[in-house]
Amino acid sequence: MKNERSLWPLLLAALLISASLAIPAVAQESEEPENTEEPEGRAPAVWNLDLALSVTHTTGNTESDSGSVGLSYKTEWGDWAFTADVNAIKVDTTSGPQSEKVTTTERYTADIAIDRKFSEHWSLSVIDAYYRDPFAGIDLRYALQVGARYQRQVSEKWSTEWLLGGGYEIEELIDGSDSEHSVARLDFNNEWKLKGDATFSQKLGATGNLDDTEDFRVVFHLGVTAPLTDLLALKLAYDMKYENQPVLSAEDLDTTLLASVVLTLKSKETEK
Repeated sequence: MKNERSLWPLLLAALLISASLAIPAVAQESEEPENTEEPEGRAPAVWNLDLALSVTHTTGNTESDSGSVGLSYKTEWGDWAFTADVNAIKVDTTSGPQSEKVTTTERYTADIAIDRKFSEHWSLSVIDAYYRDPFAGIDLRYALQVGARYQRQVSEKWSTEWLLGGGYEIEELIDGSDSEHSVARLDFNNEWKLKGDATFSQKLGATGNLDDTEDFRVVFHLGVTAPLTDLLALKLAYDMKYENQPVLSAEDLDTTLLASVVLTLKSKETEK
């Protein structure tokens, strides 16, 4: 029988950590007199929301042509930042004489982070990472991580971001087995501005099981985004996920090709 482990303790821990980081900033603001104008030297809060509707082609543990949805949100205020990246793919088909509904593709990912800057380029990051892919044998993979993030605008056209951290991960498989272990994480992301306000993005992430050095995985992303209007853009992307030790005889490599329409909403300050 599958061990129904509750995620509430880890979720509560993440909320407590996030709250403990935010309370000093909230307290400081509450002590200051109300002022309708932004204090000199303090930047107003800015935010950016991207909603992507995609046509996808997957290979590996699932072979399908389907649709997917992705959401990316970031807000910054002072030395603080909150980011959330969520993606979902699910395909149901009917088969058999009674037209029974069968799920042929299902994958969910989420990264939620709170960052606190402690220098111009460096920040402390607390991250909740979630992954589910039953066709790769993963019923649930959840991690609470802490790391140091480095961000820099190297030039007018090139920005780079690094993340080095670690944490604790819970993994539950579709056969009912589970494991818990410490992990290390390394992310390396870059973005380049192209002609006509188009952008080229590259993301590389590696996560390793500290209790078993042969158990590691790598994710890779390439994307080109071309704006159509101030609100809409087209994006073509290629995603790859490699598992060095796939579970339950699953494939070690999954790929996804996406053609997306992206709706972008942002604060007025972001547009400046």
